[in-house]
Amino acid sequence: MGTDDFMGNVKMVLSDILELSEAFSCRILLIDHEKREAVTFCEKTLNDELPTGLLPDGSVKDGTIPYEIVDSWEEMIGVSNVVIVKDEQDMEDVERQNPEWVRTMRNYEVTSLVLIPLRRGRKIIGYLYVVNFNVEKVVEVKELIEVTS
Repeated sequence: MGTDDFMGNVKMVLSDILELSEAFSCRILLIDHEKREAVTFCEKTLNDELPTGLLPDGSVKDGTIPYEIVDSWEEMIGVSNVVIVKDEQDMEDVERQNPEWVRTMRNYEVTSLVLIPLRRGRKIIGYLYVVNFNVEKVVEVKELIEVTS
């Protein structure tokens, strides 16, 4: 991208995804299974605003997603290699398989989501996801983050 600023480049890519998907948030989350941590590597939000409110355990939301929730995503990914929630029916389908995750999404006021794993070889090292995007662009958003990942 013409610069040596890696993080600046990543933020620019996430900004482009945010704009093209008309989303609220776009995030890269990295996983350290040994430390049992999920850490936000980079995030862009509409107007740089983060959601506020409470997590299911009553703690204050700071944009951190509990490791246990992130760890459960691998099973949700399955053979499709992507999780897409574009409406309430999709949310209910995911809820049947992973109610704790959906409870967290509802607390974050997530109404739509495209989530794709980031891999090193066959190992999932993180996730790229877009939240509250224009669902009329679901195919384009899916393709965009697949190419980006």
